[in-house]
Amino acid sequence: MRIVPIGEDFCRFQLLPMTLDNVRIGQLIEYERRFSVENITEYRMKSKAFMSLLIVFTLVFSLFSSIAAKPAEAKASARAAVVVTVKGDVSVKKAGGSKSYSAYEDMSLNQGDYISTGSGAAVTLRVADRQDEITVGENSEFYISDLAEQGGGTVSKFKMWAGSAWTKVKSLVSSDDEFEMETPTAVMGVRGTQLGVNINPETGGSSTLVGSGIVTATTTTNQAAPDGQSTQTSQDVTVYPTQQFSMGSRDEVTDLRASVNTVDVNNFVQNAPPDIVNSFIQGASDMQAENNQIMNNLSANAQNGTTPPGNTTLNLSDPNALSQFSGNINGLIPNFAQSAVNSGAASQSTIDQLNSTLPPGQQVDLNNVTPLDPNAGVDPAVAQIVQEQQANKAAAAERTGQEQQQVTAAQQNMPNLVSQVTEQRQQVQAANEQAKAQATQQAQQNAQQQSQQTTPNNPTTTPSTPPTTTPSTTTSNSGNSSSGSSTIFVPVPTVTSPSTVVTVGNPVVIKAKAANIYTIKVFNGSDELGSAQGAGDTESNITLRNLPEGTYNLTVRSFLGAYTSTNVALPAITVVEPGSVQVVYPTSNVTTSSPYVTARASKSDSLIKVFNGETLVGSATGIANQDVTVPLALAAGSSYSNLYVAVEKSGIQSERSKINVTITVTSTGGTAKLTVEPGTYANGTAKAVLSLENFPQTNEFYALEVHLTYAPSKLKYSGPETLIKDNSTIFGAQAQSAETLKEYTGTTSNSELIYAASNYDLANVSSNITVDGKKTLVTIPLTVGTGAAADTTVPITVVYYKIVNKSGATVLEVTPNNSITINVPVK
Repeated sequence: MRIVPIGEDFCRFQLLPMTLDNVRIGQLIEYERRFSVENITEYRMKSKAFMSLLIVFTLVFSLFSSIAAKPAEAKASARAAVVVTVKGDVSVKKAGGSKSYSAYEDMSLNQGDYISTGSGAAVTLRVADRQDEITVGENSEFYISDLAEQGGGTVSKFKMWAGSAWTKVKSLVSSDDEFEMETPTAVMGVRGTQLGVNINPETGGSSTLVGSGIVTATTTTNQAAPDGQSTQTSQDVTVYPTQQFSMGSRDEVTDLRASVNTVDVNNFVQNAPPDIVNSFIQGASDMQAENNQIMNNLSANAQNGTTPPGNTTLNLSDPNALSQFSGNINGLIPNFAQSAVNSGAASQSTIDQLNSTLPPGQQVDLNNVTPLDPNAGVDPAVAQIVQEQQANKAAAAERTGQEQQQVTAAQQNMPNLVSQVTEQRQQVQAANEQAKAQATQQAQQNAQQQSQQTTPNNPTTTPSTPPTTTPSTTTSNSGNSSSGSSTIFVPVPTVTSPSTVVTVGNPVVIKAKAANIYTIKVFNGSDELGSAQGAGDTESNITLRNLPEGTYNLTVRSFLGAYTSTNVALPAITVVEPGSVQVVYPTSNVTTSSPYVTARASKSDSLIKVFNGETLVGSATGIANQDVTVPLALAAGSSYSNLYVAVEKSGIQSERSKINVTITVTSTGGTAKLTVEPGTYANGTAKAVLSLENFPQTNEFYALEVHLTYAPSKLKYSGPETLIKDNSTIFGAQAQSAETLKEYTGTTSNSELIYAASNYDLANVSSNITVDGKKTLVTIPLTVGTGAAADTTVPITVVYYKIVNKSGATVLEVTPNNSITINVPVK
């Protein structure tokens, strides 16, 4: 925690759930508020990433010995975006990190942060120092690529890889200011604009609707030169209000003006999530005002005989063209509103509210809406270019459609191909059986001939089995060997498993059939992995030696001494090694109302699983060599000593190992809360005792901060800012923790005392904390002042507290509306 006084009656504080190691400090959760000791009015929270080796020295060597900073030492924060609203599943990956955090209101986002939204979700961001707003719709992937101060201006750049967004950009004050939105097909440079972006989830193509302002769309393509080098080619086009810019790929047209046309309002509304539609409607009044100014500028240009600025499709020198384009400008909001109501994305009451923000004469009448003119203001010369380019796009789309039809036809014909392959396999199997019988007969004849040659005086002696000696000749190109004039045909083995592509763990077992005179061998290229003797109609199991993770294309052959069959190719086999898992907690018998296991997997992307006997009672995603908490679904009132743990990856599970402890589950406790109680008065010192009650695994926490107030003339905290560890308290019992108490004395009625405590992590050993029942946080000694001479008790009020877990999520928060007041004895 860091506390920065910003005035005699106000302070600013930061709460750090700390995760420290040699090279990183994890997520900093910052809580900032403006606090008046006479009138507590405002609390607000925002989140940002924090990296500073100063914390390491502070925690390890001085344990927050210098936690206060003077106002003059405060530094301006870097540019940031702030989460304004959140709906549904919205996750954030901080710059350079791999862990996802759930977004929350007032969360601070910085350059390099990545935001993704789930189905039905949405999030609105605001660039803090400019008030630009971006509403990101459902199923979106959004990246903050640049938030910086450069020269005399600000740079704001974002990337939209999937989904949809609506952007409201304030007018850029400086010529050095930049605001860009990049899609898979183009970069949109804007100056005081409202625009919507939608990415097609199937093709990756993007469409940008300009509601107000002016957008410059730029594409960059790489072209190969004859010398093998590549050159970059960039082109841009200027897009005006009521126009949209659509591209399936960066090189689908040679003139970008062919990708600009009048917006298809109905198509946009049908494909946009409700949150994007609402953002359009909420910004409509500002949009109309900005467009009125643009039309005034365009009219002045037309009177002077100049064309609209930029590489544009417009030519407004003709008064009729100017009037038609002005009609589209004035008709954009009514058409959008009508489409939103017709599709159910907006209600009549929403439109009535919109009309209350629009000036007279520009309000929406849903019964009198003129459709947009797709040719309004379009330069006839450009229209011809657009027509040619769009014809090329249509031809390319038709070719793509034909190719897709061929793929579909091939997929539909797949059952016939499978049937043919099955029939061919049956034929091969029948031929193998016949060849097997012939080979057996031939082997017996060869053995008899060799016996007669070596024992001429006993020509009637016939060995009952083939000789064990093998010819010295090598295999021939046909897959069989020859010795002298005799040739033995070795039939291929019949593979029964695997019969299709499989993912397995070690050891891999191949099942095949061959006559008992043959040896079946499995190869990876020329490397023999395992073998087994044939067993006739009974399957032979060939257990392979352990294989590293990967995908293998193996082959199988039958051998009769030096004679061999041709190869049988196996379906692709992917070998997965799930790794191992170690139980970190509990290591001894435990009684709890919220049972859990802390385990450490050897590999990431694995699933740690806990079993009660054969029943799965808990699972959690493993992170390589990091502690992971696995909540257990165990009924209260029983003891469990038959628990096992295993790890699974890609459906392959390791061997289960027993957890050699007994977990006894008691009934769930009461409501989680913080309590404050009076302590015993002694020798001029009053005491207040802070405690926590009922924080099971579902409410586990990592750090907290508590604010208390009292009369400065009656009570005063004179103890140390950094507290000495007390093993009888919650944080004092932790391996790595720090606690501070800091008093801010007011000039009038109240002083403020801030207690802050947090775990921290120097060796990846600290985790969230649970509390069964009631346990003491801290006992606060307060010196009794002369103002309490006539009193027997003095009131102390807990005006605010907040408790967070290791990831920074709020566990419990109480504001001044729910303050807690007690009376402590002062005599």
